[in-house]
Amino acid sequence: MGNGIIVYASTQTVHYLQHYLAKIFDLKEGDVRVLKTNIGGGFGAKMDPSGLDFAAVALAKKTGRPVKMFFDREDMFFNNRGRHPIFMEVKSGVTKEGKLLGVHCNFVMEGGAYTGLGVVSAYYAGTLLTVLYDFDNYKFDMLRVVTNLPPNGAQRGHGQPQPRYAFESHLDNIAKELGIDPIEIRFRNARRPGTVTVNGFKVDSYGLKECLEKARDISGWREKKGKLPWCRGMGIGNGGFVSGAGYAIYRTDKPHSMAMIKVMMTELQRFYTLGLLK
Repeated sequence: MGNGIIVYASTQTVHYLQHYLAKIFDLKEGDVRVLKTNIGGGFGAKMDPSGLDFAAVALAKKTGRPVKMFFDREDMFFNNRGRHPIFMEVKSGVTKEGKLLGVHCNFVMEGGAYTGLGVVSAYYAGTLLTVLYDFDNYKFDMLRVVTNLPPNGAQRGHGQPQPRYAFESHLDNIAKELGIDPIEIRFRNARRPGTVTVNGFKVDSYGLKECLEKARDISGWREKKGKLPWCRGMGIGNGGFVSGAGYAIYRTDKPHSMAMIKVMMTELQRFYTLGLLK
């Protein structure tokens, strides 16, 4: 590639890695080619660029030869990104019937030693809290603090499990104070399909009410809730995520879009795939 580079990497974010390789080595993005190998287990941890990618390129440029580098099992644990601890405060305004009017979330996220994709975890922690329930007023304050601890980043629905736990517990507390069944308060605030959240997410597919009804009926919620023996109980909690990033991961003025491709096989192709025809 002349002055360009080719990198084979076990990465979940090909274009993110391409962008930063070009930035670090002062190249045009078109002169950097990243080929994704078999990822294996990623779960978000392989979204952050690895130090191996940059070290391998630096050594290859210095020696003029291809360079292969890899982590052993112990190295993988040191290189991995953990889930962010978050200190969370949630306040809401509600009617006597339990309808949410407004929500204010004030969070402090422990980032560890480096930034990486932590900014995306911070983004998701706040923006996706509007997806499940319908309210018209929302404020989200977040501080991601760099500390002298191992770095945290993308990890299985990053930015969402912690705030969702806090908000679902918050809803339970509101329901208890108002004397409303925990499932009922979720019915009263559930979003409808085909709506747009207060912070601009369009929600097309949405089946939370139907899901709650099914869970309530098959679990025996009405018969068991509040009537189980000591140290036994039932609870309810919901979770949600978004399809697609919702914004460009790195700062850019370039257009950002998402495409969905569906390939429909004919019956004959399916038989070949299953080995029924040769």
